[in-house]
Amino acid sequence: MASYSRGMMEAGPYLTLGMQIAFGMALFVGIGYVVDQWLESTPWGLILGAALGMVAVFTLVIRMAREADAKQKARRQRGEGSEGA
Repeated sequence: MASYSRGMMEAGPYLTLGMQIAFGMALFVGIGYVVDQWLESTPWGLILGAALGMVAVFTLVIRMAREADAKQKARRQRGEGSEGA
């Protein structure tokens, strides 16, 4: 049971990744839509918002992957390694 709890603690930040991606994209696309309505520039604001949203999502995923890699390397240096299934 302890390994399950430890696994859930380690997985915690990644369990919400899908929602973070969806809300991040929706935010930028929504801002683009509002800008389009305000400036009457359809569809350029929406396109720019989607592009910025994708950049933000890629940045988030890359940052989380680097953090996970750093944690794994630190765990290996401490000698904890993978303990099997």
